[in-house]
Amino acid sequence: MKKLARAALLAFFLLAPLPLLTALPVPGTYARVKQQISLPFTATYGNVGVPLLLVQATVNGKPATLIFDTGAQFLTITPELAKGLQPIATDEHFGLGITTQSSRVIVPVKLGNLTLRQCVAETQDMSNLSGGLGVKIDGLVGESLLFRFKAVTIDYENHIVDFAGN
Repeated sequence: MKKLARAALLAFFLLAPLPLLTALPVPGTYARVKQQISLPFTATYGNVGVPLLLVQATVNGKPATLIFDTGAQFLTITPELAKGLQPIATDEHFGLGITTQSSRVIVPVKLGNLTLRQCVAETQDMSNLSGGLGVKIDGLVGESLLFRFKAVTIDYENHIVDFAGN
């Protein structure tokens, strides 16, 4: 019985880390940014009742309208923007009685005059969000991109997001 318990415990410690392997960072994808940039934003209300900040970017060589979302964990882009990129992981999301899947990809993103060559992004269909807001949304700027900067400041009066480099 002791041998079985030891074997089970050993198997647990050896196999438990396996799901974490897909979450390991890819070298260069979380490098700190030294450059400072300022990005203009517009706001949309749609059916949500509070302003959502929209910034323009270039993702995988294509123009994109992204919601600036400090509460989003990842940079999130539509599958169309990820076309041609090799997924590095697949994630399942559970909530409100539904399950959705997304892929994680490494994608180049240009914000203003700054190009970040390797950003981790999740893919999600944004058609329902676009329909509810009445504007085409191509994704979300989330923490996987934002934390690469020293500070991010929103100037609501002048409609500018400032990204401070390290």
